[in-house]
Amino acid sequence: MIVVGLVILIAAVVVGVAGAVSNTGSAHGLGGGFSVFGYELTGSESRLFLFGIVVGALAVVGLGILVAGARHRSRLGRLARADVRESRKQAAVAWRERDRAAEQHKEAKEQAARARAEAAEARAEAAKVKARAVGPSSGGKAAAPGAKAGARGTRPAWLHRFQARRGADSRHV
Repeated sequence: MIVVGLVILIAAVVVGVAGAVSNTGSAHGLGGGFSVFGYELTGSESRLFLFGIVVGALAVVGLGILVAGARHRSRLGRLARADVRESRKQAAVAWRERDRAAEQHKEAKEQAARARAEAAEARAEAAKVKARAVGPSSGGKAAAPGAKAGARGTRPAWLHRFQARRGADSRHV
């Protein structure tokens, strides 16, 4: 659109300038003929005036098309810049959301690690309490609850100590 308007405007200017430059001097008075690009225009002064109006109108039409094309192009650029701003805003929101999710994930991992550590401490404490309850008061032998000493189902104290130590060392209870 801009190119068409520019071509029409340039053509009108070239025709107007060529007509004015080629028709100078006493031979081309108002009573004589009028030539443009070697083409002789004959007739009255009103006809010459009419040709001027036509050339001027073409110039205005060309200029109007040129300006309309420039406005259209400007509007497209403005819309493209607005789209870029909007996409940058959306990208910033997405980055903040991603950072927030990463922070929540990090906090959840830290909480899980703390919970595992607390559970391990609780298991170790329970094992200590269990070892104290079973160890010294049994008189050297650990018996199953309700079993008589030396009866089937009892185990020697050294076996109980070995199994309790093995469970505490490997953190398996």
